[in-house]
Amino acid sequence: MSELLTPGVVDAWRRRVGVSATPGPNRTRRLHRVGAGGLAEYMPALDVTPLGSSAEWEEYAYWRPLSVLMTFALLRTPCATARTERLIGDYPSDFVVVATQRLPVSATLDLDGQLCTLGADDRLVIVDNRAPYTYRSSVVADPVGIWVPTELLASELEPGAGALSPIVLSTPFASAVASFITNLAYASAVRGADIDLETELGAVDLVRAVIRQRTLRALREGDNASFVREAAMRLIDENYRDPDFDVDEIARRLYMSRRQLYRQLATAGFSPAESIVERRLELAHRMLADSDGLSVAHVAKSAGFVSTGALRNRFRARYGVTPNEFRQKVARS
Repeated sequence: MSELLTPGVVDAWRRRVGVSATPGPNRTRRLHRVGAGGLAEYMPALDVTPLGSSAEWEEYAYWRPLSVLMTFALLRTPCATARTERLIGDYPSDFVVVATQRLPVSATLDLDGQLCTLGADDRLVIVDNRAPYTYRSSVVADPVGIWVPTELLASELEPGAGALSPIVLSTPFASAVASFITNLAYASAVRGADIDLETELGAVDLVRAVIRQRTLRALREGDNASFVREAAMRLIDENYRDPDFDVDEIARRLYMSRRQLYRQLATAGFSPAESIVERRLELAHRMLADSDGLSVAHVAKSAGFVSTGALRNRFRARYGVTPNEFRQKVARS
């Protein structure tokens, strides 16, 4: 394959991402960077270094900020993209990047001296901009994905860690998540489609589930209480929006009694009932803050509460105000 963006390569990419499709109602950002001048215009939070001549470096980019996520779709010549210790200090970036690509992969991920080689079977890459990394693609690449605010993934941090550990996955589940994220990015960043907040938060839930999958695999042969805790947390992530989902359902899916479940989780300092409520409240809080067009009843249903009254009572106990009072407070600010 050529290491340049020939007209044929660009035309094929444009068809693949849907550039020729009828544009949606929302404005997207389109950039075409070329050579040293294009590199000089790159966002300062990332260091992009061509693997060939700077004069021949080229990139097409679409990106768009949504309510909570940022989506992007790129086509670029071989280069290295890095977050260095200096950049982390000078340009803080509280985002986790979740990316995949459609073209054949030939790349490495350098994690502060630890080198990981990526191949055709690796479908999903997750890196935290709060930690140093260098991603090098030796061929023309078409990365596509999302930037997720780190606050939405804070519960996935390991104790004492300042950033999420990088993830490279080739599982069937990772492939399914990669497909969802690709479609989301193409629809929003390239074609300007309407994307509701629930879809964005659904993407975040999928990313959280990917992280949990990696964590569960690492714990299978380790501490049993920690394994049960992670398994329970993953079930909660996947099902908390269902108002019928409760602790009994977690116990049933883990093939243990409710008493056995609580005994295992007590040693890990984890309450599944409280965690279910907390996840529902987090979602409701986010929806109320970012979508003033949604009724409180709709928010309650979407977040997994059995009724508007249940949301109101839990919300007031957690935040000191009712959902309507919180929304009014947000509007005034």
